[in-house]
Amino acid sequence: MRVLEERELNRVGDNKPVRVDIRLITATNRDLYKKVLDGSFRDDLYYRLNVFPVNLPPLRERIEDIHLLAGHFIAKFNNQMGRKIQGIADQVLDILESYRWPGNVREFSNAIEHAFVHCKGALIRPSDLPENILRESQAQKTLQAPVVQEALDDVERDLILKELQAAGWKKSLAAKRLGMSRATLWRKMEKHGIIQP
Repeated sequence: MRVLEERELNRVGDNKPVRVDIRLITATNRDLYKKVLDGSFRDDLYYRLNVFPVNLPPLRERIEDIHLLAGHFIAKFNNQMGRKIQGIADQVLDILESYRWPGNVREFSNAIEHAFVHCKGALIRPSDLPENILRESQAQKTLQAPVVQEALDDVERDLILKELQAAGWKKSLAAKRLGMSRATLWRKMEKHGIIQP
């Protein structure tokens, strides 16, 4: 505390203080202010450290950085491993951008390094990624599928309804305009609960 406050220290066994010129940079993933309030972090230390706080959001909140980070780590691992991997496939970027990254940039770096070990070509493919990332990506797609299907059904229903109204509810004409058979139109009307007024 004295070093932080007075910028000097006493060596063990020495009576003469030594001046120090330091800049102390600290990092944490905890909310130190809350810790001060609940008594689990020293308030005097907090106020000495909290001169110029920099908030760095987690990687999951900085999706736009993923492409840049991938390029950085690819260059780094190419240099370290003597490889010539040129980049990542588009599908891989989609997977990386949809993952939550609980381990932040460290986990991201490990994932790219893992992909380097498995990659056989010039581009990192989805199969080169760690299994847990692929599993979570697949689980998210499974959860999103019903929502997407529901949206598509809504669009289809609206389009059929619009064409039926434009055709004066003449099903043959509406089916022709929609590019489907009359039987298909009947089936879709039944599916979407469309009833002629």
